[in-house]
Amino acid sequence: MAKQISILLFLLVLIVSLNGILVSGQEDIFYEDDLALEFMGMMGAFMLIWFFLWIFFLIIGLISFIIWLLMLIDAIRRKKWENENEKVIWLLVIILGNVVGAIVYYFVIKRQRNKKTKKR
Repeated sequence: MAKQISILLFLLVLIVSLNGILVSGQEDIFYEDDLALEFMGMMGAFMLIWFFLWIFFLIIGLISFIIWLLMLIDAIRRKKWENENEKVIWLLVIILGNVVGAIVYYFVIKRQRNKKTKKR
């Protein structure tokens, strides 16, 4: 459902953006008022900017999800836990904390343990 809504929003933004650009070239046919023409051009530009911001935040969301997934997989596969409770606690931190929990796990567990293995 969310994917369908995203596709519909994308198409709406694209149509409105193109409409503002196409109509601006046909000012004599559709609009006699310059103010209306400027408004349509501004709306097209606004929708185009909004579309690129939407794409930017979509990419940021995908990167965040990948980081979260990598840290979750690392916590599940890691064998060097002091006890089983530590593993469960970190899995809960990663799952419930989402990206923030994954970043905390990276700096507290993964990065420190990687430094210890490189020193040896």
